[in-house]
Amino acid sequence: MPKKLHAQQEGRIILAINALKNKQIKSIQAAARNFDVPLATLHNRMNGHPEAFSTYTKAFRMTQIEEKSLIRWIIFIGTRGMPPKPSGVQSMANTLISERDEPTPPSFVGKN
Repeated sequence: MPKKLHAQQEGRIILAINALKNKQIKSIQAAARNFDVPLATLHNRMNGHPEAFSTYTKAFRMTQIEEKSLIRWIIFIGTRGMPPKPSGVQSMANTLISERDEPTPPSFVGKN
């Protein structure tokens, strides 16, 4: 979903939740219909599930801190007049991953 549409839907979900909490609307189905949001999404949010885009899953190979470090390194290399090569970025990413203190060996990044 594009960012603008996602932001609009998030706003409608928040309004629907507020209407339910303030007892302006009596049922989740009516709130979903009135605010034009998916019923399952509204039901999940009412039960405390976070927004999908705000969670960081374990499926990612790098942590957010490692990603930010890699971005800073890429910018630093670029400001020195050397455009980073994909192989260099992959090598740096693998170095960051391998420096973790984990009992099991980490999986390294691939082509993407």
